[in-house]
Amino acid sequence: DNQQGMANKLPIIIFDYGGVLGSDNGYRYVKSIVSEEDKKETQAALDAAWSKIKVDPSFTEHEFWTRVIDAGHLQSRETPSSLGDNLRSEFRIYHATLAIALRLKQAGHTLCILSNHSKDWFEYVFERYHLADIFTNNDLVLASYQTGCAKPHRSFYQCLMDRIIKEVPGASPADCIFIDNKEENIVAANEYGFRGVHWAHNHQSPRQLVDKLAALGVDASEK
Repeated sequence: DNQQGMANKLPIIIFDYGGVLGSDNGYRYVKSIVSEEDKKETQAALDAAWSKIKVDPSFTEHEFWTRVIDAGHLQSRETPSSLGDNLRSEFRIYHATLAIALRLKQAGHTLCILSNHSKDWFEYVFERYHLADIFTNNDLVLASYQTGCAKPHRSFYQCLMDRIIKEVPGASPADCIFIDNKEENIVAANEYGFRGVHWAHNHQSPRQLVDKLAALGVDASEK
């Protein structure tokens, strides 16, 4: 019995990245420079390119921005490199969430990341913000570009669960608490068997995350 294997062990905590540990890709700069008549086409290009780059590591960042430049008629003022640099300057890490993750790690919880993200950008934030200091087991850090599937697809949750079972024999989805800022991802996670916590850094306080975890029997409070 899987549940028996995890008896008396601490829940496994899975963090989303964008909107929880750090900022989502807002593309604020590129959206601010396109003309009014090009806004709709530019947004459509951003959405389509994101859908591709997050699951296909062969689709390069250069191709991503080339599509956006073409849609926004930005050839005269921007290059893929300049837009990539501007996006990186917009990235933010949420120190309060990291502090919660660190407390959970110190209390003995196994920590994971499950993120819809592209190779270049995820590797950049992971290194820039020293996330390996807290999320020390690289096998439990999973981004969509590594698997070819993304949240809210069930197969992406299953990919992480397969890795968790290798690290924590006897673990089951019910032993896992999943924190994400998007309702659809939480619904899918609950259907898979995780215990979902819907929390978004930009709309809720760190205290509210601590309270939601406490309601599931997890103490992430400051001592």
